[in-house]
Amino acid sequence: KYQDCTPCPSDSSPRLAPMGWELRLFLSLPVSPSSTTTAPAPPPVSLELCGGPQPLVASAPKASELEARTDIYLEFGEEALGVKFRDVDEHGSTHLLEVKVRGTVKKRGAEEWNKVCSEPLRGASLLEAVRRAVPEVSVTADGSKWVRLKKQRWQQDMRGAVVEQTELEVAVGGEGREWQTLPRRYRTICFEGKKPDRCYELLGNWLGLPEDWEMHDLEGALAAHAAGVAQDGPGFVAPCLCGYPRFVSAVLASLETLCPDLDAAPSPGPPPPTSEAAAASDAGRCDIA
Repeated sequence: KYQDCTPCPSDSSPRLAPMGWELRLFLSLPVSPSSTTTAPAPPPVSLELCGGPQPLVASAPKASELEARTDIYLEFGEEALGVKFRDVDEHGSTHLLEVKVRGTVKKRGAEEWNKVCSEPLRGASLLEAVRRAVPEVSVTADGSKWVRLKKQRWQQDMRGAVVEQTELEVAVGGEGREWQTLPRRYRTICFEGKKPDRCYELLGNWLGLPEDWEMHDLEGALAAHAAGVAQDGPGFVAPCLCGYPRFVSAVLASLETLCPDLDAAPSPGPPPPTSEAAAASDAGRCDIA
C-alpha cells in the first residue's frame, strides 16, 4: 500500500544523476463525437512528429516501437515537483515511486529535470517519502489528487537529440473513488538533449519558426494548429509548453467546478484498479462524459 513506502532516497543514498533538458508540448486532440449525434467528426490534429509542417525525417512508428505504460501522478501543487507511481498494472499495483525536481527554466521554455527518487515502496508514509526525497522543497499538499495517464509512447534519436511523441488517455480518481476517464485525449511532444539550444533548433525547424524564434512565434504556431479543436468541455487544457506536473494541475483545475470533491479527497491509500469495470464503488463519481 502507498502508506507503506520507504522514504527515498534514504539518508545514505546518493541522489540520482541529472536527466538533462526537456522542451515539452501538450496538445489537446479532438473529442470524438457521441454515438448519438450525426455531427461530422472534427478534423484530425496534424501537429505531430511524423506529420507536422516540417517532418523531422521521421518515419511513422511501427507497433513494435511503441511503449505502452500507465503512470499515476500525484498533485502536490508545485509545478517544480513531479511525483508519480510508475508502470501501474491493471489491478492498480505498483512497486515504484518516482520523484523528479525541476531545476533551471530557460526563457524559451526548456526545463532541467533531475530524478531524485526511483525506489520500491515499503516503510513510511507517502508524504514523508516525498519530503525526504526533496528536503529543499516545501511540500504542504498531501498528494491526494490523482491523475492517471495511460501512455503510448514513441521515441527516436534524431540529429543529436531524443524526440518523443506520446498519446495520453487521462483519468482522475483517488482512494474511495473509481477512475473517471476524460472524453478528451492529449498528445505530448518532447525534445530532450544535453543542451537546450539543440532542442530549440529542432522545435523551430519542425514548426517552421524563425531561426531565433521567441515565445510569441511558438504561441502563434500552436494557436494555428489548435484552431480545429473545441476549446471547452471537461478536462480541456490549452496547448502549453511545460512539464507533466503543470499539465496534471491544469487538468485538475479544469474539473474543479464539475468535480468539487477532488478538493476533499482523503489521504492517499492504494489506488483503485486501472480498469473502470474493476472498481468496487461509485463513491465520489462525477459525470465528466
